[in-house]
Amino acid sequence: MSISTGAMVAIGCGLIVYFWNKIKIKRFRLALVLIGLIVPLIFALRQGDFQASGRISAWKRTISLSLKNPVGYGIGTYKLLFPLMSQDLPSTIISNQEKWKYDNTEGKGLAWRRAHNDPLQILFEVGFPGAILLLGWLISVFLKCYKDPLKLTGLVIVGTNMMTHFPVRMCQSVLIILMFLAWCEFKGEK
Repeated sequence: MSISTGAMVAIGCGLIVYFWNKIKIKRFRLALVLIGLIVPLIFALRQGDFQASGRISAWKRTISLSLKNPVGYGIGTYKLLFPLMSQDLPSTIISNQEKWKYDNTEGKGLAWRRAHNDPLQILFEVGFPGAILLLGWLISVFLKCYKDPLKLTGLVIVGTNMMTHFPVRMCQSVLIILMFLAWCEFKGEK
């Protein structure tokens, strides 16, 4: 189905939320949560995802750079600035060649062009003011759909996936996410 632990965790969290709202017997809820936590953990161990993949280094550097410039570096600048500002971090390139080159820029070290964590990348680009505004809007979306198990499940899946991937940076998923968020905002017939 997938070789991505992040996707499996997102689906697992979504299933937990959905069935939590559907199952009324409390002991089954506990079993559901345990299964929802254990299955992705086993999957991650089998995939070898607990080895150093560079995500933790990239996330720490993204946070420290965001704290240095709390108003952000500008929308779309992560892919240009982060590799240049992270040349001292160890590379995740497996080959002997430690240098990287994008367009007309080259360097060494960690060359990630995406944070693999949309909230952190958004913080880097728009700073704390933009991140707070976005968070406020997301809270309002959550408040509109927390009573609908299907909408809440989708929101949890998208949110969890955004914590380990970069779906808002992929054109094939942006339209789907926007349509889903519009559906969450829609109240329907009364």
